Amino acid sequence: MKKIVCLLLTLVCAFAFFACGEGEATGEVAIINIANSAEATKITTIASYVLEDEVYNGEYVMLVNGNDSIFEFKYDRRASVAEMADSYKVKEEGVVYYKNGLYSYDGAEWNSEAASAIKIDFNLDLALFDSYELAGNTLNAVVSGENVAKVLGSDVAADGAVELSIITNGTYLSRIEVSYKTANGAAVAVDTSYTYDVQELVFPE
Repeated sequence: MKKIVCLLLTLVCAFAFFACGEGEATGEVAIINIANSAEATKITTIASYVLEDEVYNGEYVMLVNGNDSIFEFKYDRRASVAEMADSYKVKEEGVVYYKNGLYSYDGAEWNSEAASAIKIDFNLDLALFDSYELAGNTLNAVVSGENVAKVLGSDVAADGAVELSIITNGTYLSRIEVSYKTANGAAVAVDTSYTYDVQELVFPE
């Protein structure tokens, strides 16, 4: 279970936290400055993996207040051979609490093995894109090869280019949409939205 959650955190945090690089951006591409203007207090990621008739969905929500956070997740995964008698799909869900540098699954037992704040750079250096187009508050881009990891902060199992839409509300980063195909032809879509309201974190007693 711990390994699963760590993998999920890696996946979600690749889109959840950001620190945009300046790169060779010009002043006319103001979206780069906007995206780096504030840290979100709520990050909601909706992910889907579709291969022919197989559809796997996931929802990951991170509430953040300072260095503390609450991470809620629910997702579908492929069943193991032993589980396939009931269904080819297994639903997983849970919550991870991060407080004062510790983490807990239930609020009763806290562990210090994981940091409470995880940040991965999201780099909007225009030189990393194969192509891009700026339309109002939306930057549509295509990125491929090793540049995918440089832009997203972590690599993805894409077979070919990754398409991005980075959307602002005119002040802050609003959404990041990522889509790509895997080597087996599956369509992966990740849609992450950001909220900047103050969050009150409620931890179990």
